Amino acid sequence: SNTQSMGGDDGPFIVERLRVVEGQHVESGNVLCQIGDYHTLHIVGDAFERDSDAIRRARDKAWPITAVVERRGREPILLRDLRIVGIAPQVDSTSRATQFYVELKNRIVTVPATQDQPARLDWEFWPGRRMELRVPTERTPNALKVPVAAVAQEGLDNFVFQASGNVFKRRPVKVLHRDEDYVVIEETRMITHGVPIAMNGAYQLQLALVNASMDPSAIAHVNAP
Repeated sequence: SNTQSMGGDDGPFIVERLRVVEGQHVESGNVLCQIGDYHTLHIVGDAFERDSDAIRRARDKAWPITAVVERRGREPILLRDLRIVGIAPQVDSTSRATQFYVELKNRIVTVPATQDQPARLDWEFWPGRRMELRVPTERTPNALKVPVAAVAQEGLDNFVFQASGNVFKRRPVKVLHRDEDYVVIEETRMITHGVPIAMNGAYQLQLALVNASMDPSAIAHVNAP
């Protein structure tokens, strides 16, 4: 996916193209430069034709979209709770893909001073930057979405660790769906919305139980990861 400029109300503005040079004579009405305003951008997504119904459903139901910005050597930036604001009315005849548009409110950041120039304001995201869009395709009732690191596996069984301060108690859960980042688990009386669980380090907590030869239902007295 790529970003496109949509415009805003005030600066900083970016000189994208300068059409004159120093000392050049210009007349009234001549275009001097092209100014870019990056307050609001559109992330342009490409969806296969077979996924067009899922894209429309996510737009119509205003389901939250997540944009992933990869960074070399660092954790990716996750931009959550975005929305699809438009879908192209045609399918590309060559790629058979449909474009859709996700609105992104840009952020102004401060670029630290260097030996050569003072500190300045700049935009966090620029048109042309590539991102990955994660679009939900369905809603699962009575279910919770947690990070992969929140669920520990032992054979065919899955567990989360219910938290209370620095104490965690292992609870079995039923996994409904899993991908590389998240696990959807069935909501239960013990594990439901608002109940704190360890959102990472479940594997390490599981090892602590096994290494200590503890009863699986026992409380694991370990520090929160």
